Formats: sequence, C-alpha cells, structure tokens
Amino acid sequence: MHWYLRVAGAFELVILCLVQKQAPQRFQWQDNEQNSAKSELIYQKNDRKSFRLSMYKIITQLLAQGKSEEVIKNQRIQYQITPIERDSNWQEFKRFYTPIVSIHRLIFPLIP
Repeated sequence: MHWYLRVAGAFELVILCLVQKQAPQRFQWQDNEQNSAKSELIYQKNDRKSFRLSMYKIITQLLAQGKSEEVIKNQRIQYQITPIERDSNWQEFKRFYTPIVSIHRLIFPLIP
C-alpha cells in the first residue's frame, strides 16, 4: 500500500476521534459486526448505525460550525457537536486539509 494512502487513513481516523471528543455523549466507538478487528464511529440518534458523513462536511460544517446534516433512506439526520474553538492551528489545518478533500471529490466524484 502506498504511503500517502496510509497518511490519508490516519488523517481520517484523527478527524473521527475529534468528532467523538467534541460530543462523547452522542458518539461512541463500536466493533464492526462483519469485521471484529475494525471499529466504527456510531451516532447514538441514528439507530446505532455507522457515522457516514463525508470528510469534507465533517471538517467544514460539523467541526467548524458544530452542526451538519445528511439524508439516509429518506431520513434526515442532524448531527450536533461542540465546534472546535477558532484558533490558528485549527484554521491552518482546515486550509491544508479541505483543498485536498475537494480535489479528491473532483477526481473521484462517485466515491464518497
């Protein structure tokens, strides 16, 4: 596996850990039913289903503004957490990471 895929996976894991840290009462880690070696982040108000919001929305909406929503099978799910405080490190990370996700979405538009 190429090193940049490992780095991207590590970034995604850290971002999901930030989501859980900002709202520990609403999000928790759970073992995947099909693969016990893999854990997934679960949103309590979504019938304990996997949290599937895109990385772009997690960074630009959920972590930055404290809320985001998506529609899954005609059901609107609204996520709320405590937003990340506006500090220079967070702003710098957003400027670094968000264009990468945007470019990925342009290159691979059908892959979530």
